[in-house]
Amino acid sequence: MKSRISLVCIVVLMAMVVPASAAPDLSVTDIHVNFGDERSDGIVRVYVNCGNVISAVVQNAGPDAVTGDFEVCFAADGAVIGCANVTGGLAADANTTVSIDWTPTCDDYSVAPGFPPQSLAFTLNVTADCNCSSCLECPGDGSSGTIDETNEADNTLSLVIPVIQEFSGYDVIGGVVNNGYMSKNFDCDAAEEPLCLTGDFDEVDLGMVHNVSGAKISNFATQATDTRVHHIDIPDGAVVVGARLYVHWYDKWGNYNTYPTGCLANLSVNFSGTDLMPEVAYDDSKAFGHYQSPKGCSVFNVTSLVSGSGDYTAIVKNIEPIGGNNTTLIGQWLGVIYIGEGHGNRVQIWVLEGTDYLMAADKMHGSNNYSVSPEAATATVAIPGEIGLTDVIDAELFTFVAQGMTPGSDLLFNDEVIKTDAWNTSTEAYPGSKINVAAASVSSKLLSSGNTVGFRDNGSGGMQASCAVLMVVHGELTPGDLDGDGVLTTADAVLALQIAVSGEYSGVADVNGDDAVTSIDALMILQAIVENIEL
Repeated sequence: MKSRISLVCIVVLMAMVVPASAAPDLSVTDIHVNFGDERSDGIVRVYVNCGNVISAVVQNAGPDAVTGDFEVCFAADGAVIGCANVTGGLAADANTTVSIDWTPTCDDYSVAPGFPPQSLAFTLNVTADCNCSSCLECPGDGSSGTIDETNEADNTLSLVIPVIQEFSGYDVIGGVVNNGYMSKNFDCDAAEEPLCLTGDFDEVDLGMVHNVSGAKISNFATQATDTRVHHIDIPDGAVVVGARLYVHWYDKWGNYNTYPTGCLANLSVNFSGTDLMPEVAYDDSKAFGHYQSPKGCSVFNVTSLVSGSGDYTAIVKNIEPIGGNNTTLIGQWLGVIYIGEGHGNRVQIWVLEGTDYLMAADKMHGSNNYSVSPEAATATVAIPGEIGLTDVIDAELFTFVAQGMTPGSDLLFNDEVIKTDAWNTSTEAYPGSKINVAAASVSSKLLSSGNTVGFRDNGSGGMQASCAVLMVVHGELTPGDLDGDGVLTTADAVLALQIAVSGEYSGVADVNGDDAVTSIDALMILQAIVENIEL
């Protein structure tokens, strides 16, 4: 009897020491949003209509290794946004980082552009060992996966990203944001253009002049004033049909510490003794994170106040009440369009104005990374209307930007780069104004309709596209007569040579019709003067 009992006990004890079936244990231990972007560790945000990198750290706590492939599922607010495949398994006590690219659309996250900047909160869920291709929402117990685990309930990690976040003791904007470094071409307001048409003229004897004045004032305090003088020369008897004053500014550095959205300028102008409020004000900003500083332009209609050549005084005032917000005032420019040029030719002029903050900033461009490529930092502006090309004798494009003070910007016309480093220190139109002006002949690039102007930043540090003016002159084409006096002279040959050196184009100077102006054209004009050839 005793012997039988001992055998039974031995069998029971052996059963007790047989090890349980071991397995791995997968979990997600961390989620990174746009890791490597400027301050991404402290300000969590994704950019609408822009590529974003969402990463997750997957851990296998063991005790066994995962020997097969498995998927990691990423979801935003309950909707799957992508999955990543982990191949070759994962050793016990090891981790791996997987990533997906995600472009939130305006349909899913309608982040309205403009001021004050808006953003939306969202929640990320990342699940390890979830069959994303067949499972839209991964169950919490991991039952849709392919790996048997010791704990099927710890596979998912959630990250809630709020709209207002704390960074260095200040409230900042996070969540799903509009990336203001991209052009307004890419934001959620399909009706908004980077620049809008404000003037469309078609008259005989039209002309245009402009003048930049005013240096930067870093701290333009409440109730402060600054006097700027603009000198304009127009022909005697000319009639002004349009005159606008563009006053540029940006939020005083540091206001974002008190106001997460930053502050807009509140300006008035006394122009030649008449007090004026802006007819319109344009603004743009990065719209997220720290150092949120709106930039803009206040536009004053002064058509009735400009009547001829002379000096015009503009006194700019910060009309914020005492205790309000200071601003930073930079330069301003006065543009005047008039009838009375005297050449007798029909002229078309289009004026487009606004503010579009552009800065290419990604891993390859600029000194910071905000996931903005040069293509996304390109403002493309459409010029409406028709142009009869058969009698065009000249077409000039004038462009104005604010704070385009470093190399790395391109001027485009009809999607073709026509000037590199278009706006930099050499194009600052008035000392200390931070207003840059670039002009180019576009006669050879002109289309009968659908013309476009492009402002592109390639990593220059940022600029604000402000205005584009296209002037097209029609008339009887006399090859080589560049000064328009009806006679070929050596002065025309000199002008042709100057155009050739500048790299610009004129249909009148291109006497051999090869779509370029070179020294050969100047030589042919000289030959025509002495009647060796006929143009």
